[in-house]
Amino acid sequence: TTYTTIGYGNITAQSKLGRLAVMLYATIGIPLVLMILHKLGRQSFRVLERFWIQFM
Repeated sequence: TTYTTIGYGNITAQSKLGRLAVMLYATIGIPLVLMILHKLGRQSFRVLERFWIQFM
């Protein structure tokens, strides 16, 4: 949930070290998830574009 920033709120880091670890985890993870979503979206667009061109 940290990567996707859903943040249900019922589980949180309590210690300063835990909060720091979550911040570092999110700093790396959120951009990684965005890159993956971008690549999946681009691939989906290419497939749909080929499908569209084939039937036009």
